[in-house]
Amino acid sequence: ERATVGTNQGGDVEDDFVCLPPKRKSPVQASDLKTLIEARLSLVSSSHQREGEVAGTPTVDGVVLKTRLCSTSESEVWRADWDRTSVAVKIVKQDVSLVREELSFFRQIRHPHVITFYGLCSFEGGRSGIVMQLCACSLHERIHERERKQFPPSLSLTPSSKLRWLTELASALCHVHARDIVHRDVKPPNVLLDVAGKVRLSDFGLARLTSGAMHLTGETGTYRYMAPEVVKSQEYGSPCDVFSYGMTGWELLFERYPFDHLSPIQTAFAIAKGERPPPSRPRHQRRDRRLYDLETTLFPLCWEQDPS
Repeated sequence: ERATVGTNQGGDVEDDFVCLPPKRKSPVQASDLKTLIEARLSLVSSSHQREGEVAGTPTVDGVVLKTRLCSTSESEVWRADWDRTSVAVKIVKQDVSLVREELSFFRQIRHPHVITFYGLCSFEGGRSGIVMQLCACSLHERIHERERKQFPPSLSLTPSSKLRWLTELASALCHVHARDIVHRDVKPPNVLLDVAGKVRLSDFGLARLTSGAMHLTGETGTYRYMAPEVVKSQEYGSPCDVFSYGMTGWELLFERYPFDHLSPIQTAFAIAKGERPPPSRPRHQRRDRRLYDLETTLFPLCWEQDPS
């Protein structure tokens, strides 16, 4: 059945939230002050709770934006400097309530394979930023941009690395689901890889609690990785993440998009009708039985049409 991903809850740590600052680098340079002014950051004193902030969330001052890494209609992610180290900052463009929701989940989750959260910062114009661990790349970049970018040996696309990354992602999802949280957007761009080659599940902007009276319905997530019950706007829960995990794993295994001959929305319609990514036998599978077993055993279980 598709109710859980594995049974290993390894890597769990204490539930109490602790904000751990990153390691320091070289002393701050005078040029940073110029950058600080040019960025026109308007940071409020951490002694006062800021508008839109979740009570008890640590505030971060002195963040200097450097390079925009990616942008969507709702948010943008920047590489930034803070406390003499490099971090990532996610800035929500419009609805500040989205920051509050995502922070509420970060404060419940502390796991070796979930992105590390450092605190909240504020910018001119009332915008808020979530300060997080900066990773080397996303799983999407590692799979699809290998011809344009150079990656360190720790991020090599070997059969052993693929198996380890899928195990680490499963561990992170088990931890999240054990806290009655459904991610709702598991896909390669939201699976990050740190410089040590470890998986870090990120982007809880669409996450929701599965406990309580609220019932989840409607198309939420990304079409190419969306579970059939989500596509059909039926009631759903954490099994939708398990389906997306299987699609993500298939993409990692074969280094191409599931249903790459279809558009994303055509893929969603195909999934709703019961179609699944076709079997494939790349050369590395003939040498490594473990990866072949994933395709023939694990992924079909993740893709069961009935989530129960």
